[in-house]
Amino acid sequence: MRGGEVAWVQPKEKGQRPSARSGHTLTVTKEKAILFGGCGVNDGEAGAHRAARRRNQRISRPCAPPARPPRPPLTPPRARRAAVFNDTYILHITDGYRWELVEPNGEVPSPRWRHTATLLPDGNTTLVFGGLCKGKRFNDVHVFSLDRQEWSVREVAGTPPHPRSHHTANLVEFDEEEDGEAEKKIFVIGGYGGTGSCRDFSLDVHAIDLDTWTWSRIERIKGSAPKPRADHTVCVAGHLLILSGGRGASTKGFAGFFDDVHVLDLADQEWKRPTGYQPGGATSGNFPALPSTLWNHQACAIESVPSFKMFVFGGQRAEFSYSDQVHVLDTARMMWVQPHIAGAPPSAREDCAVAYDPKTCQLLYFGGWRQGWLDDLWCLNVAGIVGPPYAVQSIAPITGPVTGNTPIVIRGIGFVESPIVQVKFTDGKREGTVV
Repeated sequence: MRGGEVAWVQPKEKGQRPSARSGHTLTVTKEKAILFGGCGVNDGEAGAHRAARRRNQRISRPCAPPARPPRPPLTPPRARRAAVFNDTYILHITDGYRWELVEPNGEVPSPRWRHTATLLPDGNTTLVFGGLCKGKRFNDVHVFSLDRQEWSVREVAGTPPHPRSHHTANLVEFDEEEDGEAEKKIFVIGGYGGTGSCRDFSLDVHAIDLDTWTWSRIERIKGSAPKPRADHTVCVAGHLLILSGGRGASTKGFAGFFDDVHVLDLADQEWKRPTGYQPGGATSGNFPALPSTLWNHQACAIESVPSFKMFVFGGQRAEFSYSDQVHVLDTARMMWVQPHIAGAPPSAREDCAVAYDPKTCQLLYFGGWRQGWLDDLWCLNVAGIVGPPYAVQSIAPITGPVTGNTPIVIRGIGFVESPIVQVKFTDGKREGTVV
């Protein structure tokens, strides 16, 4: 693959593929992808809850099944109906993209869509928060153990966010403290919901401290906060949260659709302005916007050297106008770049699920909506932009005596634990290997 290139591939799948849906989640770990929930076409599997939803009206209104499905049905038409799901599938990535419908143990979450699913630091457990079913929104917390294939309710102390859907949830691992432990939190931002019968867009920031399993609302954030919204994306780039797009309340002269990009610096607890910005100065107070207004899109920031790269795909650009474009944000320069794209892309869509597989440098996309629910799996190879899944970032000390024998510390990303480590040194003419 050439540098600066990304490549689309539609892999051949095996096993029992999930039915067509949108608003579901996909989480990758241990060479597997976990799919949960969503709203779509019920093929008769247990655990689905019928609920007609009108996808392209206001969030609070229900969706109807598509009149013209974009692909041939997986089951006879007479068996298909609109539904909200609480099924769990595992995609075995290294086993020829084999789907497995799981019959999990424990307390399975109720059917829902437009929830969030976040992989916890143990690399085995996925945390599900919030979501929507039949007009009811949730603020409960559930966890799924991949090893045990078991769901359980997770009690969290403190005051949770109000019930919501169409929000975001991201794991952030802060730098290690003096005791060698890193602070770990899940940040929930925005969405649509409220207490009781109240419904509104929000841009509040909440966090679950994973050391104490306690909710807290992040108050006194400095800077100019984005407008309240839902259907936005938030990506983690180190200690930064990058928010893009979404939709909110419409007003006179404003349709309610966003193209803006905002950066929340968690270290300073501040919504940042671009470097060099001064009120009244020549530098704009806004980061470069998305190529168009965009909501219900997918975004994923991938660690790379020297900076994270944020990939954006799909979404609605205007009402009933869907995108099949890929855009890349260089988070160091905060500039959008247009990659060279190889392979035929998926059809334009919104509300699909995405997860990144670091082993193969591929973004996985499943399903979505475009005037009908979709059930296709696509892979976007991004190795041409992010590079290999490992890299050396620093060596300390950078100099030493010519006699050698100086202990050094090598830091990087993607390193694999091993009892034997070989390091090769070279100055371009000579080389040596140390075990």
